[in-house]
Amino acid sequence: MIFFLARRTDFSYTCQPVTFATTRTGYEEMYLSYAYLLLKVLDLADTMFFILRKKQSHVSFLHVYHHAIMVAMTYAGVLFVPGGHIFLLGLWNTLVHAVMYFYYYLSSFKSPWAAWFKMYLTRMQLAQFVHLGIHFGRPALLGIDCGFPQLWHWIGFGQAIFILAMFTDFYIKSYVKIDKKRS
Repeated sequence: MIFFLARRTDFSYTCQPVTFATTRTGYEEMYLSYAYLLLKVLDLADTMFFILRKKQSHVSFLHVYHHAIMVAMTYAGVLFVPGGHIFLLGLWNTLVHAVMYFYYYLSSFKSPWAAWFKMYLTRMQLAQFVHLGIHFGRPALLGIDCGFPQLWHWIGFGQAIFILAMFTDFYIKSYVKIDKKRS
């Protein structure tokens, strides 16, 4: 995905239309969209393995919701808007998951770096959803025509804000020390 975008000179990171053209670029966007869908199915399978192995400490509403909604929305995206403005979501999400699986690797060896790394991974996830909220919210809230359906801008904006709120709650509960004696 990164290499695909790096070599494109016509891609706009602020307002990218979806193309249904039967060109090389159109087919590449569609191919990458399908590949991304398969990755989201694997992420959901990972969640199902946590549940089947009774690793409830790894399963939260945030985790299940995020992976389930990603499969459903990616499937709908592949059907209706395979590429365009939504492409940046796939880029961000793939990057974050690559870093997350590196964290899992560190954790599997009980690395002393894992706990430190987890906090910065969560911060990266927060940055992802702030950026995606802006990315989808700007055209949605300002009514900018990007050649991409407004409904999808609103869906992306709503999901980014909702998941940002859940990740913020997780971050506060996990990393912000609150002095309860002062309360």
